[in-house]
Amino acid sequence: MNHSLLAVVKRIISERGEGVLADPQQLKPLFSQYAKNEPQPDRMAFGRCIEVGGYNALKRAPNPAARHETKKAVALHMAQKFGMDKALCAAALDTLEAALFAPTPVSDARPAQPTQPTQPTQPTQPKPVAQPSLPVATQPNPPVMPIATGQPTAGTPIQSPKVSARSLSFAVSGLVGAVVAHLIFKIAPAAGHGFLKNAINVALWTAMLGVGISISLLIAQSIYLKKSPAIRSIILTAVLGIGLGAVAGFFANSGYYLTRDISILGVITRPFGWGIAGLGIGYGVSMFVPNFPKARASFAGFLGGTIGGIVFTPTTLLPDALLAIGAVVGVAILGSFIGFTISFIEEALRHAWITVIYGPKETRSMALGDKPVVFGSSSEANVFLPKATFPAVKAIVQIENGQVVMNDRQTGQRQVLQNGQRVDFGTIAFVVGTKHG
Repeated sequence: MNHSLLAVVKRIISERGEGVLADPQQLKPLFSQYAKNEPQPDRMAFGRCIEVGGYNALKRAPNPAARHETKKAVALHMAQKFGMDKALCAAALDTLEAALFAPTPVSDARPAQPTQPTQPTQPTQPKPVAQPSLPVATQPNPPVMPIATGQPTAGTPIQSPKVSARSLSFAVSGLVGAVVAHLIFKIAPAAGHGFLKNAINVALWTAMLGVGISISLLIAQSIYLKKSPAIRSIILTAVLGIGLGAVAGFFANSGYYLTRDISILGVITRPFGWGIAGLGIGYGVSMFVPNFPKARASFAGFLGGTIGGIVFTPTTLLPDALLAIGAVVGVAILGSFIGFTISFIEEALRHAWITVIYGPKETRSMALGDKPVVFGSSSEANVFLPKATFPAVKAIVQIENGQVVMNDRQTGQRQVLQNGQRVDFGTIAFVVGTKHG
């Protein structure tokens, strides 16, 4: 076993929470930072160990004997899958087991003992030095089902302020929704010219964009959570998208129409108008993204709409021959900025969340708040569980009095969860993450 690497893993756990070992993508940059001086074969073997689900496998083993058999099976799988040396694979799993179950790093416990002979009044001290069961760490508390790290101030075990795949998917979805809505709208004849008719025309256009972007983001969120969008959510999203988009578009166009000839004001009011439209879309998105505060969602939509409007404005100055293409490019930029900004801000500013683990390489994160996150087999559940095994509502997780609380509706039990703690529901599990300070 590489004791230096074990110390690195222990440090990561102490700073980020044990749950980070459940997510290879989150662990990778931390490992690159803290373990850069470790031998490359050892680093690669430990990374592969996490990638194939070594953490999940060891945590599910009920006792040391089961962990021993689990390590052999996982090491063999690693060797066969990646063509690695079996001894190297076994050493990586030994390191992982020691990090999870040993009370102190092995490398610190043994070298310190030679100083004991200098104390003649303690002749029995050498015996504890040679404890062969040190990696087993038969502590009285660890056999609890969830992982309780005992470090509620460990920071953010899984969350990272970088751009996530979800934010990029929201950007693409917003782009597609905006372009499709724009092209559909162009099939219908314009309402005409003049202030009122033009305002109505723009209101209808932004209403179409609003419903297109909102529904596309709803679909993206449902795909992200591995569930089908509920019909009720689609209808509500469409109504909100049409209503908020139309109102925002009417007032945005009115502001631009009244200030377009007043020097710089005409340039400023167009992006500001798109910001208002984005605000309405952000508000609508908060209806189907769990625990996304409406004020924060509205601000995210306003910011995305304003930035998109700034980039969109130059496309209106293109020659007539390119104006149609410019409009498509403009709404694509607008939709992508709205989608991306809404997702990015929601992830960056959340204070507590869960990371749902579907497999070694498949995780999803979801914000926690006053609104319960529902686990169950119902189509209304936020995290879908197999109907053959679980009821419509298995459990709900939410914030109560500043604590992450899980109410198991099936057993009637209530449990306060800590940062980095893990809960298993069959083949699906989740890990709690919180920010402190």
